[in-house]
Amino acid sequence: KVETQSILCEGHMKKIFLATTALTALSVAGAANAAEWSAGIGGYMQIGVAFDGTDSVDGIGILRDGEIHAKAKMVADNGLTFDARVEFEATSQASDGDDIDENWARVSGSFGSIKVGGDDSAKNAYNNGVIYSPGARVGYYDAFGLVAGSKQAGVAGSGDDVGIHYDSPNWMGFSFGASYIPDRTADNNGEDSGVPVFESNSTGDEFWSVGAAYSGSFNDVGVGISAAIGDAKNQDATWHIAGNVSFSGFTVAGGYEENSNNNDEFYIGARYSMGPWTIAGGYSQADGSSEDTEVIAGWVTYAVAPGVTGNVGIVHEDSDGVDSEMAGLAWMTMSF
Repeated sequence: KVETQSILCEGHMKKIFLATTALTALSVAGAANAAEWSAGIGGYMQIGVAFDGTDSVDGIGILRDGEIHAKAKMVADNGLTFDARVEFEATSQASDGDDIDENWARVSGSFGSIKVGGDDSAKNAYNNGVIYSPGARVGYYDAFGLVAGSKQAGVAGSGDDVGIHYDSPNWMGFSFGASYIPDRTADNNGEDSGVPVFESNSTGDEFWSVGAAYSGSFNDVGVGISAAIGDAKNQDATWHIAGNVSFSGFTVAGGYEENSNNNDEFYIGARYSMGPWTIAGGYSQADGSSEDTEVIAGWVTYAVAPGVTGNVGIVHEDSDGVDSEMAGLAWMTMSF
């Protein structure tokens, strides 16, 4: 009996051992599979105070703005990379009911990358001729309109409408991309509702764009050039050429754009960085069919801590038939 009980106990122990081993293996496998995906939350917040010299605005303005970014990424054993990103507005966009900014999913490999969703088109992405302040809050071109009713120009390219985008690998500094967006009114217009987006046979639909860029360095001098073109149904094509040169902490950048509103736009800027300090600014001119606009802007940035900058900037705008306007902003950008 003792021998029989010993054999039975040994059998039970083997079963327990096998079951424990199996559970451990499943647990490890599950952990390994879960570890293949990395996910996180990021974003930014901006706070500040502003003044605006136009007649329609009085007193001191208060700025608070931001976004929360949810992102996930996985690198598969076959070499493909899968990633996705959704950007949520930190402030309610009551005017258009759109609380989601850029949102897309992408597959990348040796062939380049294919992205589907709402993001900048190739016309936007392939422009290296603009110098931006943190968060583009103050700028001479392609920045948030600080002046009330600002006519400040910006890189044309369809914003964050739903489309498909291709970006090539980088070959010795060269890269190119292409985009197709069927309906340029789908974003923030109640049409981006999770169903396939088709062209609506309206002016501006079937927007396509291609762009290319090069960046490199020669004897400690960095050089970048870019060009892009976009076109849509019943609209004139819009295109730009741009570039930059950098050396010893200085960067000079500029470009020229001709867009579908018959505007010819020229912009040039400069930046100098020394330790935590950056001084930058620039000038842009837009010659339109009805009026001309000139914008001058400058700003100073100090790196307070990792991901945190303190900034002070000023903008002056002058348009035909409108009194010249001046505005300023002191703000902090926190990126996390």
